[in-house]
Amino acid sequence: MSRKLGAPHYASGRFRSQVEVKRFFEAQPSFPKSGASGYVHPSKVKEMLQKPVYAGCVEAQCWGVSLRKGHHAPLIDFATYERIQANLRGNIYAPARKDINEDFPLRGFVACDDCGEPMTSCWSKGRNKHYPYYLCDTPGCASKRKSISRAKIEDGAEALLRALEPAGQVIEMAKAMFNDIWAMRLREAQSAQKELADQIRAVETKIENMLDRIVDAQSETVIAAYESRIEKLEREKLRLQDKADNSMGPKGHQSEFIEPALEFLSSPWNIYQKGSFALRQTVLRLAFAEPIRYHRKTGYRTAKISFPFKVLDEYFSENCEMVEPRGRSTTFLTY
Repeated sequence: MSRKLGAPHYASGRFRSQVEVKRFFEAQPSFPKSGASGYVHPSKVKEMLQKPVYAGCVEAQCWGVSLRKGHHAPLIDFATYERIQANLRGNIYAPARKDINEDFPLRGFVACDDCGEPMTSCWSKGRNKHYPYYLCDTPGCASKRKSISRAKIEDGAEALLRALEPAGQVIEMAKAMFNDIWAMRLREAQSAQKELADQIRAVETKIENMLDRIVDAQSETVIAAYESRIEKLEREKLRLQDKADNSMGPKGHQSEFIEPALEFLSSPWNIYQKGSFALRQTVLRLAFAEPIRYHRKTGYRTAKISFPFKVLDEYFSENCEMVEPRGRSTTFLTY
């Protein structure tokens, strides 16, 4: 299960680096570790993200076997695999920082309001014990090295997350909307299946034509060009087949998909409070459209909420006057 979840989170951007994928695997009891310390080597993470076998494909360039669909069940779809490869090509691997840990779950997400850069954190030694602080460490910033107690930062973030909790009537109406969307997806899936089947047949026809041309060709250069074209067509067919396999509509029981979404929308704070370090960071990224900004004198600035919460707030505020926006604070929310 951990292998199945880690890759999609990296593809979607919830895990912004291979380091975050590494931490996710290290937090999974069932994932094989290197030694008793529970360490997962970074090279293991990259190797897993690059393997097409997890997308249900096989490839062996050393034997002349190009990428093609295998006979085993995939853990992730091919589209997710391709997004992962694009992320790997575009991102530079960053080693893990020793001071990023569960002591400071908001590190990297809370930004200094003076300069807009993410705050860092530290433990400061006092007379008898150590004290936790967040602070800005950006050169030239007016708040550089001005420590803010961890309690102020994290209590304020708690208030922001609690303010997102909608009224119970809103969640009931959201559930009805999800049910309508579910039914619509099933209808759309039938139409998509037919269209993709037609596209796959068209690609197969092109491949057959290329094979016929190879039989008649005399030039090695021409044959190589045809083979290269066939390889691209096979990859396109694989991509279309993957879309077809994933366009069959929602699988499983409806409640398996709707209930977790409603649970998050009804109380992101509850999930954040009980979650692991990786889950807490995921909640923050799902709840807010961008990092939240904190001013050392006036506290948190207005926060831009993510699209689902924005839709709930705007739609039900305009159309359902009977719904009282319980827990909603205009001090914290803006669009």
